[in-house]
Amino acid sequence: NFFCAKSDESRLCRFAYIIEVAEASSLCISALQPTKRGTFARDDRKRFYQPGDLSLLLLELSSSESTCLISGRLTGSAARSTLQVHLPSGRFLLCPVCLGPGPLGTDGIGPEASSWALRVHSSHPVAVQPASGRFAASLERATAAAVRSAALPGARGLSPKETIVVKEVQPGIFLVQKRFDGVVLLSMARTQNSSSGRSGPIILQVCAKAMWARGAAGLLTAKRVPAALEQKLPCQLCAQSGHASRNCPNQRRRPRYARWSHDLAAWNLFEVDVCLDPGALSLCMALVASSEQGAVGSVVTDDGRKSAGGYPTPALGSTGPFNPITSWDEEQIRRCSLLNAPAPSEEAQLARAIALSLAEQSGQDPVLTDALAEDEDAALQAALMASLEGTPATAGAEQVPNEPKATTKDSKRSKAGEKKASQTPADMEVAEAIAALARRRPGGVVNINELNQDAACKKVLKPLQKKHGVKLSKAWLEKFPQILALSEEGSTLVVTAKA
Repeated sequence: NFFCAKSDESRLCRFAYIIEVAEASSLCISALQPTKRGTFARDDRKRFYQPGDLSLLLLELSSSESTCLISGRLTGSAARSTLQVHLPSGRFLLCPVCLGPGPLGTDGIGPEASSWALRVHSSHPVAVQPASGRFAASLERATAAAVRSAALPGARGLSPKETIVVKEVQPGIFLVQKRFDGVVLLSMARTQNSSSGRSGPIILQVCAKAMWARGAAGLLTAKRVPAALEQKLPCQLCAQSGHASRNCPNQRRRPRYARWSHDLAAWNLFEVDVCLDPGALSLCMALVASSEQGAVGSVVTDDGRKSAGGYPTPALGSTGPFNPITSWDEEQIRRCSLLNAPAPSEEAQLARAIALSLAEQSGQDPVLTDALAEDEDAALQAALMASLEGTPATAGAEQVPNEPKATTKDSKRSKAGEKKASQTPADMEVAEAIAALARRRPGGVVNINELNQDAACKKVLKPLQKKHGVKLSKAWLEKFPQILALSEEGSTLVVTAKA
């Protein structure tokens, strides 16, 4: 296959792939780019080559010729992009997308002439057929819809480091930030009941380092970060704000893994203007990491101006992912905005996150309103708040008269049986608290040392552990695979909250 041109609006590579699965199979799909392996002894490989970004989006093709995003992997610039998925029988469309400028080299050829290879491993035989992605308008529309779906809160599981932040920047106007492993998608949505007419332009400012930015008009030009905004960014050496990394006074006390100031990438400012009609949603900016230092520092909005980057209003007949749409779930974005809204205290924020998670698992509508105390989960919320405040909870079971008292041996046996039981209500309450703490951290990841030593985590977990007699361990955490995922980084156990 080959990359797309820098000016291509659809961002779809030259070929897409139709995958036909006869029976349920597990697939491992890899996109492989050339590497510099063997440059020591080969003169023909001694040239500069920086791989581009290849994101894999998998869509399901139904009988009505409609498509639905079911899985994918969004990554930055890397030589390998891998997607592992279990598929039932049916027909699927694999769309390789390049959101950045493509690979960079000194041989004078463009990215549309740079090749890469697709490798598919399957547990059962599958049929893979390439389809032309450059001239087929239907494939371009399907790819654009898949990219827009990946930028919304409803799409989950597209990256191991996936976070969602929804903020209401103006009455009726929401900013949706979707961060993946090396890719950040920023969207703006305007509700129907907002002020009539076309909204005033809003400028979207993003401070990032070692990243490419793309808007509706193409690649955005990086600008110098103003001094006032640079003071608010965290230093890359000591992680403290108030000074630039090149003037860090704490270089001697920097962490061992941090580089020196002359080896660090500089912060850049990317700007784009947004102007939406009522009821419209548009993908405004896509940022792709160009190296391992790629990161986004801050995302702010201000009154717009036409010199920032142009309105995201594509030309007539455009099928690119930056084309505004009118069919989107307004209630879902409002729920996420309420979840990300500032809470009066950390305990209230945690209680709200646990209530939302429990409501989603039970299949109920997780609308966070003041009437939550009248629902069936009122007793659970009262017990949670009582445990967070340190007050004893009321006993829910009364002793039956004329009932023989249990002996010490029987009580020990019953306690042992309760410990061996998996996913008791008390254990589930502690596990939900751990998942809520993990979701509040970048990437939804927290290690076992932070749970036991961090002051904010101890303030929340210690009362629950003391109340239910729970001791955090690997064996105990493995009892909740539906909400917690475990991994190891060296000798440290890492807990990841599942969506």
